[in-house]
Amino acid sequence: MAVENVVMMNVVGKLTTVNSFARDIFLFNDIQLVDAMGEIDSGRFTLPVTEKNLDQLLGFANLVPASTAARQKIFEQKLVKVQSFYKEKLKFDPQSLQADEFDTDKILAETDDFIDKLEKESNQLTFYKKELAQAEQSITAYSYLKDIQVPIQEVENMKYFSYEIGSLTPDNSQRFKNIYPSITSVVFHIGDTDTGEEVFLVVTEKDFQVETERVLKALNFKPIEGYDSAFTGTPQSIIDALSAKKKSYEGQIEVLEAAQNVHLKNTKEQAQRLYNELSMLITLNVIKTYMAFSDKNFYFSGWVPKKSIPELKKLDAKYPDMIMMFESPETAGKPPTKLQNNWLFRPFEQLVKMYGVPNYNELDPTPFLSLTYMFCFGYMFGDVGQGIVLLLGGLLVEKKGMALGGVVARMACASIVFGFIYGSIFGMEDIIPALWLRPMEDTNTLLITAVVLGVGMLIVAYVFGIINKLRQHNIDQGWFGKNGISGFVLYLLILVTALGAMNYISEPASLVTAGIYICVGITLIIYLQEPMTNLVEHYKFTHGINGEYYVSSFFEVFEMFLSMLSNTLSFIRVGAFALTHAGMFMAFDTIAEMCGGGVAGVIILIIGNIFIICLEGLIDFIQCLRLEFYELFGKYYEGNGTEFIPVSQKVKEAEYAL
Repeated sequence: MAVENVVMMNVVGKLTTVNSFARDIFLFNDIQLVDAMGEIDSGRFTLPVTEKNLDQLLGFANLVPASTAARQKIFEQKLVKVQSFYKEKLKFDPQSLQADEFDTDKILAETDDFIDKLEKESNQLTFYKKELAQAEQSITAYSYLKDIQVPIQEVENMKYFSYEIGSLTPDNSQRFKNIYPSITSVVFHIGDTDTGEEVFLVVTEKDFQVETERVLKALNFKPIEGYDSAFTGTPQSIIDALSAKKKSYEGQIEVLEAAQNVHLKNTKEQAQRLYNELSMLITLNVIKTYMAFSDKNFYFSGWVPKKSIPELKKLDAKYPDMIMMFESPETAGKPPTKLQNNWLFRPFEQLVKMYGVPNYNELDPTPFLSLTYMFCFGYMFGDVGQGIVLLLGGLLVEKKGMALGGVVARMACASIVFGFIYGSIFGMEDIIPALWLRPMEDTNTLLITAVVLGVGMLIVAYVFGIINKLRQHNIDQGWFGKNGISGFVLYLLILVTALGAMNYISEPASLVTAGIYICVGITLIIYLQEPMTNLVEHYKFTHGINGEYYVSSFFEVFEMFLSMLSNTLSFIRVGAFALTHAGMFMAFDTIAEMCGGGVAGVIILIIGNIFIICLEGLIDFIQCLRLEFYELFGKYYEGNGTEFIPVSQKVKEAEYAL
């Protein structure tokens, strides 16, 4: 439950093994890829100067980055094409690939042959389906004229008249009917479309054709598609001929689809293999974009967990001519942060990352956030029944792949626990006994306990902050800062002195006075934080300090006292929301009694519980987030790190996602 130790791995290998090595890196996965060219240019990627390494050292003089974009596009296009023949999604299974090296040209040639054979069948099928669709469209079009016992070519060759066949929406049809008397055309209603539009035959004297077309255009008259001057004979004879063609096309399609299905079934194994090989080639290209290349060698860099070094050394032994080196974070630049938390705390990493990823030298705040978050939510939203509903909802959301569902499920468990502590089931407090107290019956204890527990959380936050600053060798903040040792001691002294002054603890007046003097002294140290740091580091009290510092430091000290007070009192809201939770149900319970109970009362209580779960659950979630981010994180957490991203995620983030 901490930030995992990582080291930089630098590798130099022969070009002949680059595909094999890249595949092993992908299968190992637990590596964050780093731009090798950038590492070499920065001077962090170095090789021992020996005669054995001479070839690799000379390669530094003519390095070039990977040039894979053109072939990558080809791989992607062919991958999509192979998938297009199958309704079900082909899945990338890298473990099924046995060969370490991939003959790219051979894979592409086999893929082209595979695609060509299936495309011929597919093109034939597409042709007949297109012909079938056109025949069906024409049958529908001529069916509107089937009662005309005149060859269609005679109608088309009328000397003095022209005609239009089209459809109108119901509204425009009514408008058209209303203007019948004012148009110079003869109109026939000849049917309806499948979409509910009315079909009209409009016959117009050619001298008035322009005027008629203007009217039809204004009504959004849509011509019926499917008529063809190549068809001759009466409409019915044309329909009969087209129906025969349709039947022939349907027979051809049935035969072709059956043959294609058999072919697809017989080639499914080959398709899956080609899909895997193309996917692997795409993956290897993504990995190679982070490498640098010379005439004979490739250069690779990546962050790896320190615990994985023995396993990676086994990989090194696989390639006799390979050079594999490991550098500590101190000499290899800023390392990424790789979190390792157990199943209980892992979902809360999403909340931590909302604020920022911890840097490599920080304590992972996830366990502390997880425990305090669950505690605060349970304290505010303690109810067995409502907690069970939240638990079921959280598990359902988590099952659908949303990490937030895991957070809700764990918060719900805390709610159930506090439900037993408060003796509350769906807001009712007369079913089970309270293991501690009922919120509305002992409000003072509830509120004071919340503040006391909040003080405990703040103390832990101070300790975490001190550890983080000292690990980073930050004397300024770690020893003399408001959230460092000085600020922590001051906070404890203020608490003890205040409790003694108010007689909450038995403390002699002299000790109270001494506490006040010590508080003033520590305040002065915090006020002179930068001069004190200079004194320790440079043996000069005023090294590089001007008068503006003392003015700004005064206001910072003033703000420190305000934040100590506000941070402490903020936790009273935890108890206040517990009262609100109980009070909201009492309000719905009162309304149910006013309605006389019975069915109406039960319905009101159900609605009330739904309202409380949705609205107050969301509010309590936000309040917990606020307490974590503002009251606690501000004491110890910076969150300015970069997240460790394994190879598989880098591949998914590439232009083409497998």
